[in-house]
Amino acid sequence: MLRSLLTVRNPVATGSTSNITRRNLTTCRLPQRADSWDWFKGMMSRPNVEVPTSAHSQKLTTSSVIYEIQFQRVRPDALDDYMKLCESELPRISQSSEFPCELLGSWMTVHGAQDEALHLFMYDGGYQALQDCMPKLHGDATNSAFRKERNSMLITRTNQLCMEFSFWGRPQPQVGCSIYELRSYNLQPGTLIEWGNWWARGLKLRQFAGHAAAGLFSQVGELYSVYHLWGYESLQRRKEIREQTWHQPGWDEVVSATVPLCRKMESRIMLPLPFSPLR
Repeated sequence: MLRSLLTVRNPVATGSTSNITRRNLTTCRLPQRADSWDWFKGMMSRPNVEVPTSAHSQKLTTSSVIYEIQFQRVRPDALDDYMKLCESELPRISQSSEFPCELLGSWMTVHGAQDEALHLFMYDGGYQALQDCMPKLHGDATNSAFRKERNSMLITRTNQLCMEFSFWGRPQPQVGCSIYELRSYNLQPGTLIEWGNWWARGLKLRQFAGHAAAGLFSQVGELYSVYHLWGYESLQRRKEIREQTWHQPGWDEVVSATVPLCRKMESRIMLPLPFSPLR
C-alpha cells in the first residue's frame, strides 16, 4: 500500500508512470530503534479512555491539600509597580496565622506568555481552609486595598484549583535554580488516570537530573489540566537535561504513550520574583 501511494502519474509521459522518491521532513529526531515504526504508531494512536469507577482525586493523590495557581496578565507599563505591590502584600498574608494559606512561589514569565505573573498558594487544610481564607481576605482592609490597586494594573486574571500527584509529593524549593519552566498539558477527558500511571514512571526516569519542583492536576477551572514545574540552572542546562533524558531506557515509551493523551501543550519559562519562596 505504501508503494502504491508513492506512485505518481506523470501527465507528460504518455501512458507511463514514474516512481518518485519522497523525503519525510520532521522537526525532531525519532529514536533510532528497530521498532521505531511501532513507536511512531504509538505516538499517533488514539488514547484509551478509562471507564470511571471513582473520583480521579482518590486514585491520583493521597493528600487533601489544595493548591491555587493564579495567572495574572499585567499591563506592560505597570510591571514594576505590580511587582512592588505584590512584594508588600503576598508574604504578609502567607506569614500571618490569621490566613490559612501559604505562598509557595511567585514568578514572571519571560518566554511564552508575555507580561504574565504566576502565584502558587497552598491550602494545607484542603477545601475547608480555602473556604475559611476567602472571607478573611475580603474582610481585611489592607488586602482589600491591595486587590483594588492590583486589579487596576491587570488585563486578565484566572486561577486553577489543583491537587498534587501522590508520586510527585509537595512542591519543594530547588537548590541552584535561576529559572523555572511550567509545562501545561490539557488532556483528553477520561485520560487523567492513564497520564498519572505513565508519569509515575516518567518522573523516576527524570530523577537523575533533579529539579522536579511540582506536579499538579486541576480540580476547578479548566478541567483535565496538568502542570509540571521544573527548575533549571539555565536554558542551556535545560536543553542538556532534556536531551540526556532520551538516553534513559523507557523514556521513549513514556512519551509515545502520553503524547496522544494531550489536546494542547504549553511551556512557560519564568523567573522567580525576589520574594518567592520557591527559588
